[in-house]
Amino acid sequence: MIRISWNEGVRSVSRLEESVMIAHSGVFSLDCTYSHYTPESNIPKVFMKTLLTNTLVLLYIGIIALICVIYFKFVKKEAIRGNRKFKHSIYISCFVLGFNHMLSLYKVNLFNFECKNLYRKDTPIYYMSQDYDVECWSGVHNGWTFGFSLPILLIIGLVIPIFLIVKMKRADKKKLFNQNEFMGKYLFLYAGLKPEYAYWE
Repeated sequence: MIRISWNEGVRSVSRLEESVMIAHSGVFSLDCTYSHYTPESNIPKVFMKTLLTNTLVLLYIGIIALICVIYFKFVKKEAIRGNRKFKHSIYISCFVLGFNHMLSLYKVNLFNFECKNLYRKDTPIYYMSQDYDVECWSGVHNGWTFGFSLPILLIIGLVIPIFLIVKMKRADKKKLFNQNEFMGKYLFLYAGLKPEYAYWE
């Protein structure tokens, strides 16, 4: 086992982030939504929670897009088509929203891989830690785990970080970190960091 010893600064940030996420999950908990859920469609409750959590992020993005449309079209009286400020507002809002919900998406999708042996050690039978009625690595579990959760984890854990690293590397080469347009989109990712370490976040 490899033990990683983080310094006090990193541990403090981690504790703060964990406290915020606990408060966030308490306020926006989905437990009340599916507490009376009966799996008539043969979808276990734990997978329904996974589906709702991932879908909520898309719903939030849709609401933000709608608010931007209303603001630009009816408040500012500006055309939407071809409007760079409109596209920029939606892009930034969706990007920040997705970034803030990334940890909760990680957790809810990783839970589907968490299994526990409820039988003997010599002939183990694994069930989901979140729902002992669902046997791990069975048809239903495999479908949701590898067909739904794994692609989402690959997108948010591999595709998006690689995209941002490439973006930051190119920005460093082209000296874009101090340009207003680039700062407006990505400043929250590299604020306070040296240009050569801008991809750290």
